[in-house]
Amino acid sequence: MLPSESLWLRAKLEIDFPSDVEHLYDLCINEVGFPVGYYHPEILTNLFAISPNREIVDELRLPYIYLSAYYFCLDSIVDKDIVKSENAVYLTHLLTGSIHQFTRYFDQNYPDKANLLKSLLHEYISKNAAAVLSELEFRRNPFKTLELEEFESIVGRSNSFLLLLDLLSHALDAPVAPVTRTLIDRFLYFMQLGDDLGDWRLDFHNKRWTSFLRGCFSELGRIPNEAELERLVYLNGSYEQRAIRILKGFNEIIRNLAEQHYDSDKNFLTFVVAQRDRLYTVLRDFVEVKQSCISWNES
Repeated sequence: MLPSESLWLRAKLEIDFPSDVEHLYDLCINEVGFPVGYYHPEILTNLFAISPNREIVDELRLPYIYLSAYYFCLDSIVDKDIVKSENAVYLTHLLTGSIHQFTRYFDQNYPDKANLLKSLLHEYISKNAAAVLSELEFRRNPFKTLELEEFESIVGRSNSFLLLLDLLSHALDAPVAPVTRTLIDRFLYFMQLGDDLGDWRLDFHNKRWTSFLRGCFSELGRIPNEAELERLVYLNGSYEQRAIRILKGFNEIIRNLAEQHYDSDKNFLTFVVAQRDRLYTVLRDFVEVKQSCISWNES
């Protein structure tokens, strides 16, 4: 039995794309059969203390799911991951469906702001396209860290979430402070760096050259085999150095949020602290395993 959220999505797809429901439904659900990003509107309103309006949240949910699914599938195609290339043709439906739903909502509910909101939507979609192209550039330059470019790429590839935050803040008249908005970008960046650190082996297999891997390649002067890369990651301190850098980034964000004293940032601050503490635990466990391996080899 499908969850009610998935049944809701299928019913919406039957209205919007009656000829392609099955293909699009498969692209819009995650690995456990749940619509991609379904509860992101609630997560955002909770994180940033935005008083939710059920009607507005529900109106933005469907185009957000379409756009999130489009981004996810596009990323997967670029990463040569889980989405079959023949499904690429259906991405146009997701993108145009999202734009149509968003713009119709803007025109009907915010005629005075409609042009501004449409420009915002197109700006975010363009940034995502640039971010995806950056991934291809990283593959062509495996020995350059390109950290500024990677920051822009990570934020660009996260931008359905950021777009939704901006749209909710406009629609609910709850603007996010500019300094907080900057810290959100930095948080997404460091959180992705943390994920990349944990996924270094999978990324290496998929030839997804993250800045962590490119730094390792640069140190070696070549693209190594997996055993050589493993020695560098585990024995030469590369893992710990990257983890400490990410932790410093989280701590700077935490300090800046705490200094602002905005009530609207309290839940976000708590969330950042939790992510920082999770990485502390991962790093501590990593060091303990490493010390055990070194002791075993020496004995």
